[in-house]
Amino acid sequence: MRTAHLDAIEPVADHGLDVDAAWKPVRHHLGVEAFGMNAYVAERDGDVVIEEHDESDCDHQELYFVARGRAEFGVDGQTLDAPAGTFVFYDDPGETRRAVAREPGTAVIAVGAPKGAAFSPSEWETRRTSELAPGLTYCSAFPSPVPRAVSATARSSLAEWRPAATQA
Repeated sequence: MRTAHLDAIEPVADHGLDVDAAWKPVRHHLGVEAFGMNAYVAERDGDVVIEEHDESDCDHQELYFVARGRAEFGVDGQTLDAPAGTFVFYDDPGETRRAVAREPGTAVIAVGAPKGAAFSPSEWETRRTSELAPGLTYCSAFPSPVPRAVSATARSSLAEWRPAATQA
């Protein structure tokens, strides 16, 4: 099991996207390999959170989740108001999409992968995360990676916790 708090994932400064929001490489941070996953966090109302684009080049379906704040999503000239807790699914990779923050601090999680095929990170993402340190550290008392973002208090609690199967 791996966990991370959105605010603990460092944004990539030179992401090259046509967005105002901070790009946080969630997939890279957690080591997810089955699908693409990123977070975008806007500082201001009106910040572009998801750039206008389509996914026809990689045939990805995309699911967005508004984790906090409010965003306005667009698809082919129509708009949708999406407050925190809203899922927005683009099943057609050819649909042009875009999202703009409608509240300061809006955070949108993006998940994508090709329908019915194995996921492979894009060249764009690979290039921008190649210099990043892995987002996980290991704790000898815990059998799986423990996120770097885990507080010292939580880390010490994890060190004291042992699954029943590992206790003598």
